[in-house]
Amino acid sequence: MSVTVSNIIDIVNTDIGDDSNDRVTEPERLSAITEATAWMQEELGNDHQVKVHGVQYSDIKHQYRLDDTIPDIMNGTDLRLDTKNPNNHFVFKSASDVLQDIENGIGENSYGIDRYSGRSYLTINYPSSTNHEVIAHLDNVDDWTIDNDAINLTSDSKEVRQGSGSAMFDVDVSVSVNDSATVKSSAAITPSDLTIYDDLGYYFLWVYIPDAIDITSVDLIWGTDASNYWTDTATEDTYGLSFSDGWNLVEFDWSASATVGSPSAANVSYYEMIINYNATQVDDTGFRFDGLQITNTEKVTLHYTSFHVGEDNAGNDLLSFTATTDVPFFSGQYDHYKFTIGHKASSIIFDSLRLSNESAKKEAQAIKSLERYKNLVPTHKKHETGGFKVSGLNFN
Repeated sequence: MSVTVSNIIDIVNTDIGDDSNDRVTEPERLSAITEATAWMQEELGNDHQVKVHGVQYSDIKHQYRLDDTIPDIMNGTDLRLDTKNPNNHFVFKSASDVLQDIENGIGENSYGIDRYSGRSYLTINYPSSTNHEVIAHLDNVDDWTIDNDAINLTSDSKEVRQGSGSAMFDVDVSVSVNDSATVKSSAAITPSDLTIYDDLGYYFLWVYIPDAIDITSVDLIWGTDASNYWTDTATEDTYGLSFSDGWNLVEFDWSASATVGSPSAANVSYYEMIINYNATQVDDTGFRFDGLQITNTEKVTLHYTSFHVGEDNAGNDLLSFTATTDVPFFSGQYDHYKFTIGHKASSIIFDSLRLSNESAKKEAQAIKSLERYKNLVPTHKKHETGGFKVSGLNFN
């Protein structure tokens, strides 16, 4: 028989010796049960809380935002490739250690969960064998020209992300009526046959912005010529952050692109790289493009523990209980957890009533039953062994 929050409230009422709403209201009981459930989740991290999330991985990009797709992640338990892949084993590390390994060129398969600024990221170090090509190092500008508000195109060797140079230009907003600056190919850019990436690949481009306050988006155009091409727009960097002053790694998804004319993936030799901005943009100097690359991806599957406390009676995930008909996450499989949560919730309520002795007794009961379950139910909960990275995501 499935457990609902109503069953836990019955235990709480017995523990506190009161089934009225005089001293403790129903919302206060629901809040205490939510807190008790979250406490038990954190302590146990059981297998029945494990969910999976697929990520399309490229070794150009090592961090993948999670909070916008799986906001319920508590911790990572495993990262897996196709089971037939001999490199299927990944070591769980602190995210800062994973990033340090990447920067030092250490090729160990590892992953971690990075958290800062209210966001979470899956950080992966894995030397994938998927197809990957550099379209243009942009070490020189011999095969490139400018359009719209871009002026003074030249090669720069000071600010570089790949190779020995970058394509640097200035912006004069009076040159055109378009709020954009464009660098485009003036000669055929190789490689031209990109059939293996058609509707599968991701382009990555380094973009240097001297002052990002008015920058709205970056466009990439690729195709056969100026009349037959694909185009995609990025409104943030590849890590889901707003454009910032300095270097930004930007991503373009072929499968999400718009098609103009009749381009051929077997003959891709024309490119445009475009920075768009608001009408308030002023003249500025020192914009740069560098390291245009394309890659296919490899699916990896993150197994993670969730902190959803349960579901409502319509099956929607809940981060807090709001009704007695809500169903705790353990219902139907580990129904005996209701006693642990009931005792913990009673302890929380007693504490709110300033009844310290009663609170301590129920806390002890909750911990005692929790320890029994720890020995009965396996846990995959893992802890990071290093600190979180405080700032900065723009690395290659």
